[in-house]
Amino acid sequence: MQTWSDPNNPSNQEAILVWAMKEWAKTRPDVQLELVPVPSRGFMATLNWYQRQLTAGQAADVIVWYAHVYADRADQWFYHFDLSKPNKYGKAASWFQEWPDPAAQLGTWKSAKGYYALPMTFPSIGNWAIVYNKTVFDKVGVNVPKTWTEFITVQRKLKEAGYTPFYHPAGGESGINFLGIPVTEYLPNEIAPVRADLERIQAYRAPSDQITAEDWAYAIKKGYRFSGHEGWKEVFRLLKEWSAYWQEGFLEPPISEDPVITHRAVMEYIYRDDVEVFAKNPAVDFEWGTFFMPAIDRQASRLGRNTTPYRGGGFSPVSTTIPFAVPLTTVKKGKLELALDMLQFVTTASMQANAMKHQLVPVPPYAGAPIEKVTSDPVKQTQWRGFFEPSGVGNQPIYVLPYGLSAQKATQEYLAGRISVEDVLRAMDEFAIQWAEDQIRRNPQWNASQW
Repeated sequence: MQTWSDPNNPSNQEAILVWAMKEWAKTRPDVQLELVPVPSRGFMATLNWYQRQLTAGQAADVIVWYAHVYADRADQWFYHFDLSKPNKYGKAASWFQEWPDPAAQLGTWKSAKGYYALPMTFPSIGNWAIVYNKTVFDKVGVNVPKTWTEFITVQRKLKEAGYTPFYHPAGGESGINFLGIPVTEYLPNEIAPVRADLERIQAYRAPSDQITAEDWAYAIKKGYRFSGHEGWKEVFRLLKEWSAYWQEGFLEPPISEDPVITHRAVMEYIYRDDVEVFAKNPAVDFEWGTFFMPAIDRQASRLGRNTTPYRGGGFSPVSTTIPFAVPLTTVKKGKLELALDMLQFVTTASMQANAMKHQLVPVPPYAGAPIEKVTSDPVKQTQWRGFFEPSGVGNQPIYVLPYGLSAQKATQEYLAGRISVEDVLRAMDEFAIQWAEDQIRRNPQWNASQW
């Protein structure tokens, strides 16, 4: 079985796989199970590696597959599951009903031919936050910011005190991917006219809680453009304003050492899977905490939403998923029955309910759990607050899909001061048009000629 990341790392979300698979292995002593992580780092590098393996017919028997935006290729690569019959290990009337909210949780993994991946779901928290050196904050006399204006002010004071406020890599194969956090998730959703556009695009075809490649292709085909858009100009203006407080040489590939732990910066992004690794690092000789990106207030931008920011993750009691897919090569090798046996076992309602006990933070089984309900320890409240506040319940971002390498490189040039914001937006348009044409060509079932 191929995992997306190292399942043997106890701080990794996929460590839950080890527990689940060991439970299944107890029922199948005749089977030798091997969990092998992808030999790549970074989302795009991992995705590209998987694509090569799947195209060449060399994928593992079962894989962890997070790339739901590539549903157009799922029909070529994966077996599609019949969920209408009961799961032999479960108690529900059908396998479909083993999920607490099946339409929402399984809909992400549905293509024209049916369900091509099955998620093991469990309660969770926000995907990412900002970790900060609280000792430095206290020394300089600054507090956790609640607005973008305060966020910039805090960083200005830190810089004036001789510190590097924020470590934000934006170069190299992995560093350039970090631009996706502000450009495809946070900033577009916090600029009012852009968020309004995203909501319209999301509802263009079949309304859902996920924006799809079809939605974006439809919008672009119908003339949606980034250039000349006041809201998108504001997205990049704020990005450039913020970059003044990033590390020197932020367009260079990222360093291997943790910049906050090594005192090279006061703040950085941190993912929920990495919090315990950070906490247990013996080099951490300071107090620290987490917070989420603040609201963009009207003082910072007249186009700011000026309210609770959207955030990914934690949008329901069962918001985290580890999705499993079975390549068609597994069927050809005669291993489908074994793969189905394993997936039925780990996706019963009882197994999914028990999964939350094996997370780093034992999240209560209800949506929007505040940090105070999770722990009474004030130190842990400070350290975990950024993953609980704000809640993601009914508060999800809409992601900007057509932001590829050429657009990322144009963003780098803009941040370096070599091109204008309109140049960046034109590069985004060029990529988006090409991307949409490619998506339409790959998905004849969309009947795009009738749009």
